[in-house]
Amino acid sequence: MSKYLIDSSYLNAINTERKAYFLGFFFADGCMLDDYQANITLNEKDGYILQEFTKDFSYNRPLESKKGKLSIIRGKTYVTRPQKVFRFFRRELNERLKSFGLCPNKSFVIRVPFEAVDDSLMPHFIRGYFDGDGSVNVAKNTNSAYIMSNLNFCKDIQGFLKRNGIYSVIRPKGTIYRLYITRILDFKRFYDLIYTDASILLHRKKETFDKLIKNYDWNIHRPIKTKYNSYRGVTFDKRRNKWQTSKKIKGKVKFLGYFSTAEEAKKVFDKYESHMGETLLL
Repeated sequence: MSKYLIDSSYLNAINTERKAYFLGFFFADGCMLDDYQANITLNEKDGYILQEFTKDFSYNRPLESKKGKLSIIRGKTYVTRPQKVFRFFRRELNERLKSFGLCPNKSFVIRVPFEAVDDSLMPHFIRGYFDGDGSVNVAKNTNSAYIMSNLNFCKDIQGFLKRNGIYSVIRPKGTIYRLYITRILDFKRFYDLIYTDASILLHRKKETFDKLIKNYDWNIHRPIKTKYNSYRGVTFDKRRNKWQTSKKIKGKVKFLGYFSTAEEAKKVFDKYESHMGETLLL
């Protein structure tokens, strides 16, 4: 009998937000090695998500740790960062995962398990998948969120988003496909869809979303411009879609950088001004 205990019935019914999130995350980043063993491996900085899974499964096995290493492949150097691994050894759990359509080398065959996940919980499944295999980009020309998978999976997600008033487009990317959300109102609707009532999520991705949402005036559907900013020395660069700050010293302008939020720019401006004041007193 194993000394490690785990709730093997946890996935028997996908009837909570956290179960739906885990299933979506496993669809994206999980790995079934055989009929008995499965795991999720993440960068160490995201290991807190795996710790949440450990609690939800009532699992007493510690997360595994992998050290970072350097690899040279075809003359190029690659760096693998330290990682955390959530791994379980239970045939019952693997059989349940198979019932959702999961298998080894799943990337090209998975479909969204609509029969197992109710529409009310599908936003949490999508958030889990997005946290595992999606990205949000804030750029000077356009902002976008996307997920990666096979064509059928992307079409499944696209259909659900369309039923919720969110427009998306699917484009090939090598041997896989990406489902993009680029229109700003759809961007906001997607944000609201996946993060409403969320108790478990990857914070760094939501924080990137938050920066765009915070720096946009939803009444006039435009990025917040300088006239809406009350911080001294801070302005909005429309071309770069970034906040910038600078300080005029003896008739010359000292540029201090671009920032995602006005608050970040203000902190740098205040710090620089304080430092200049200390210098003048010497």
